[in-house]
Amino acid sequence: MVAALVAVPFAIFGLPATVGVTWLVSDNLIQNFPLRVLVGIDLRHGHAPVWDPYLWSGSPLLSGFNAGAAYPATWLFSVLPGAFAWVVNQALVQVVAALGMVVLLRVLGRSWTACGLGAVAFSYGGFMAAQNVHIDLVEAGACLPWAFAALHRLAHRPPGRSATPWVAMLGASIGLMGLSGAAEPILDGGVVLGLYALWLLWSTPSRRWSLLLGVLVSCSASRWRARSSFPARSSRNSPNGPSTTTATSSQDR
Repeated sequence: MVAALVAVPFAIFGLPATVGVTWLVSDNLIQNFPLRVLVGIDLRHGHAPVWDPYLWSGSPLLSGFNAGAAYPATWLFSVLPGAFAWVVNQALVQVVAALGMVVLLRVLGRSWTACGLGAVAFSYGGFMAAQNVHIDLVEAGACLPWAFAALHRLAHRPPGRSATPWVAMLGASIGLMGLSGAAEPILDGGVVLGLYALWLLWSTPSRRWSLLLGVLVSCSASRWRARSSFPARSSRNSPNGPSTTTATSSQDR
């Protein structure tokens, strides 16, 4: 089952790409893909991807959330051709989402059949399917099941077991959500994770302090507050950005 959850998305995105049909539409086509290609070019030539010189008089690239410059999968653009790297990024989103749901449901004690059905439903339906035209959004959303699993296991781990692996998993999940650059799932995911953490603090008093310490350490390491200012630096935030200017000019004509 796990092998299928890994192989299927690579087939879905990879096989069409072999005949030149790369699924690039909407914001992925006009923003996310070209900005990631630019990040790859910078890294390939030994430059830090901090600045986009092609937008007006220049625009932040590393701190601009559309580029995902600090997201690890984006670095594939520095070693692979752009279209190939894009296909791998799309497939990895589905793999991370599906396996994360398998881990979460197994932690909750569900059967392997339930895990498989839940993984398919989450990774190919609802939010993930609707927002696949925004790769930054689904990259962040794919990490949510891992964060929930880490929180749950942190509160319900067997006696004598170290909390370190689950704190690390929680911190990595939250950190990757932040590095994806998508403000919406970061904020929405933070709310639901916070509510679940409060429930666990109330329902598992014997693990209250270790759970609280784990949440604080992981959230501090992932620098949530630093990411909250990134949308203000995005080209989409400017009323004089290229898309707004073009639309206004067309209307005037």
